[in-house]
Amino acid sequence: MTALTIIGVLTKADLVPNGEYDQWLEILRNNGEHRLTHGYYVTRQLTTEQRKEGFKTLGETGESEDKYFERHPVWCKVNTSLRNTTNLTKALSRHLAIMIQETYFLP
Repeated sequence: MTALTIIGVLTKADLVPNGEYDQWLEILRNNGEHRLTHGYYVTRQLTTEQRKEGFKTLGETGESEDKYFERHPVWCKVNTSLRNTTNLTKALSRHLAIMIQETYFLP
């Protein structure tokens, strides 16, 4: 069976205070003392203003999240496959499929 699936997620990238980015970049690169088998992802959820403006579809929210990461002077340095909710969802789905396959379909 696959090693325990642990994926770390920094869910509110926009709330990281100035001066604390370096430590989070190290964690997101899966370096140092906080290493996880399947690494880390970084996401940003809608702001209160965006929710009030009526962002409703996953496409709209994903586009907003992508723009945030592309334009941010620090988060733009994170590997694109490790940032945003869409990539996190894909990774979780992949790991779940593997776990189901190994649990129920392999001898």
